[in-house]
Amino acid sequence: MSKKDIEGTNKKRTRSRFGCHRCKRLKVKCDEMRPSCSACVKSGKECDYSIKLTWGGRPFKKPKTNNLANGTIDSTESMSSVGTFETKQPGIDDLEPLEKDRVESSSPGNGRYVSLDDDHRRDDFMVAFKDMQTPNELAKQFLNDSLLPELNEFNHLIFHEDTDSSPENLTIMETSHIFSGEASHQLPMLTKPKFTGFEIIPEVISPLPDILLHNDLYKEHYHKYVEIYSKLLCPAAPRTYTDNPFTCLLPRLSLSSGSDGLLAMLISFSLAQDATHKGDPYPMDTVGLLLNRALDDLYRRLTDPQEANSDYTLCLILVLSCFEIICDRNPHGWRAHYYGARKIIFSRGLLRATTSMMSERKRVAYVKGSEADLEFFFQRWFAYLDVIGSLSSASSAYSSNRPTNIIWECPVPTREDREKLTDIDPFTGFDMRLLEYFSYVVNLVHQRETSGTVDGETLPLDLIQKALEVKERLLNYLKETEADRDAIERTLQEDAYNVLNEQLEDYRLLRATNRVFALSCVLQIYRRVLLMPRDTTLVQNLVSEIIASIRNQIPQQQPAACCTFFSLFSSGCEALADEDRLFYLARIDALINVGIRNAMVAKDVMLESWETGKYWADILSERGMDIIFV
Repeated sequence: MSKKDIEGTNKKRTRSRFGCHRCKRLKVKCDEMRPSCSACVKSGKECDYSIKLTWGGRPFKKPKTNNLANGTIDSTESMSSVGTFETKQPGIDDLEPLEKDRVESSSPGNGRYVSLDDDHRRDDFMVAFKDMQTPNELAKQFLNDSLLPELNEFNHLIFHEDTDSSPENLTIMETSHIFSGEASHQLPMLTKPKFTGFEIIPEVISPLPDILLHNDLYKEHYHKYVEIYSKLLCPAAPRTYTDNPFTCLLPRLSLSSGSDGLLAMLISFSLAQDATHKGDPYPMDTVGLLLNRALDDLYRRLTDPQEANSDYTLCLILVLSCFEIICDRNPHGWRAHYYGARKIIFSRGLLRATTSMMSERKRVAYVKGSEADLEFFFQRWFAYLDVIGSLSSASSAYSSNRPTNIIWECPVPTREDREKLTDIDPFTGFDMRLLEYFSYVVNLVHQRETSGTVDGETLPLDLIQKALEVKERLLNYLKETEADRDAIERTLQEDAYNVLNEQLEDYRLLRATNRVFALSCVLQIYRRVLLMPRDTTLVQNLVSEIIASIRNQIPQQQPAACCTFFSLFSSGCEALADEDRLFYLARIDALINVGIRNAMVAKDVMLESWETGKYWADILSERGMDIIFV
């Protein structure tokens, strides 16, 4: 071989820096002729010289399999293992360009979603669905009694042709974070300047789930949930309660689970509350699709032996229950989800029964934990639903299917807890020691209603004695702890350099919610157990104390105003003075404006109670409404 041939063989191939995209891709030299280069003309291909932005690195490739991740987080190990997920910090090279046509062509069916609208709709499949074998008897019972009817209902949704509210035909409003209403009456998070939303997604999560990556509407409302609506679910001030589990744990679990049922529920929560707040029509079609996706996910989990009792499954059931309580137009299935969650909690041993499972009253030990502890989150969430949900519902509907009553046993906060300003739980808004007294009141109400007594003069003597004992113990505990808190506050104020002084304002807010919850339970003893008339001095003095605490110590702009809904409603129905009634109506209207849908029902019941003199629980019973105000 000649020297010339060798040089020709080793000659490096070059390509033009300014050539067309096809020549660059093929790594051939482009003569840069315009509008079409010679290579493209010769091959009959389109020649493209347009400028394109290129993000560095190779594009992300999905794994070949997309199995369900184990949703259980082992909280028995270190706390850091609960709150931290071992995921790689994404760099700019790990991100895939978001193609415009992929976003525009997305639909609710994209992503990890198994639709039941096709073969699954057949009646013979639903029969097989009911008879499907699962090794978990609790899961099977929940499937047959609760989940299957809901799946069947959502799979037969009739979408209205005159109103197209499918996600691909909806746009993100430019004023999505600048809400209407007077600024002085709005929660701070509802009056924030518009944000892009991308800063809310944790940087450690990579990549985004398909449901967020492919749908701008869903992504926007997921951001709204994290930034706005999750912070309305706990009474503590958001500036101090930075580890709110609704803001931290729920989104983290939803993004790391391997499926999108929980994520769909958080988006639904934001969609429903946003529509109520703005006065827009309820997004039934979009919410229905998301709920269907969540129920599909729940079914797959419940029929998987390894997932039936997992953290993710329990969390999804609790979120479904809370969504129906707060946001659904016709809440009908929340209690079934509550019972399903109850079965999983006790089967896993998250709550320890200190008496026989078959006893009339089952005493349950409540163990304090860390905010990063997922099981501690479940304990408090379930306890709150169990007790406050019972007190705020019509007992005739509640008692008919109620299983064994629970008496909560909670540790007494210490003097050290009060000195650190941590004795009142920021998640529930009250001293957890009060939970035992609240559960006693629930059982007293149940005992009075099952006895059939409707007249205070014919009440059993032992019931009257028990009610008065619980009332005295509750009020004495409240009086003692409040006096201790007053003394601690005075000590702190004398030390100007104590850093806890910065937390006093937010601590006083929790003291107010704690007091309001306790007094509302005493009001239940007077009205629901002892059947005292509304106009008695004891009842009206108690109502005056409650309204004074709400008016003077719980600003309407704080999430605590939303989380004391039960106290606001139950005491408001007993108000007699016109001035007080106007105040209660204004507060209820503010809850509606925030997006709490069942506040509309509360307002209607309150007005009827004032007009007729009937007790609010009796009105709910007459209407056949199984609804609670939490």
